[in-house]
Amino acid sequence: MIPPVTQRLRPYIPFLIVLVVEAPLLWPSDLFLGDWHNFWYAGHLVATGRSPYEVANYAGLEGPFHELEVERTSLPWPYPPWTGLFLAPFGALPLEVGLVAMHATLVVLGLAAILQLARQVRLGGAWTGALALTIAAASQPFVLATRTAHFDAALLSGVLFLAAGWQRESAWRFALGASLLALSSSPSSLVDAGGSSSLRPARSRRSRRSVSRSRRCRPPSRTRRAGSASTSAGWRRSGPLGR
Repeated sequence: MIPPVTQRLRPYIPFLIVLVVEAPLLWPSDLFLGDWHNFWYAGHLVATGRSPYEVANYAGLEGPFHELEVERTSLPWPYPPWTGLFLAPFGALPLEVGLVAMHATLVVLGLAAILQLARQVRLGGAWTGALALTIAAASQPFVLATRTAHFDAALLSGVLFLAAGWQRESAWRFALGASLLALSSSPSSLVDAGGSSSLRPARSRRSRRSVSRSRRCRPPSRTRRAGSASTSAGWRRSGPLGR
């Protein structure tokens, strides 16, 4: 007879096997792949009393950081001040140590978000849940976000905690969910969301062909950069990190 504890752990075996197989993808040998050094340097600026919104703080960077100097001349740091505060402990560490610590934190957040999702959704049957866990662990959003330093895990956890806080009338769950959503928000995502919502009335009044033409004629990169620049400028004037 199989012990009850073993029976409860059996659905997680395929999930763990997938994580072991894809570990080289989740933890690449090149620590400068994606946005890892971008986030580390922003945290480093905050930890040393400087602002990530000031373009002058990116001047004269060399090596893998040189691209940040070029990028910040046209696109300021697009995250709110509290994101910099979250990154400051990692930026206070030496480069390689800070990158490893940041990567480990996001990996743990991603795995916790998947397990949290499986627990809250409560799919019927243990093996159905095991299949859902395995698919989530092997999915492109989880692997790519974890590999390239994106905050998708924090965004997913934030939504789940908000839902749990609303259902259970739990203030701390709701506050934690709101904090995670605020941490992972950026002006570009808000601009994209606003743009998609503004197109909904147009769909009902026009044909799909006219909407697709207007989308092709409108350069999205300029809209995103304008939204990021204006919002970052506002944070630079009012945020505690921009003073």
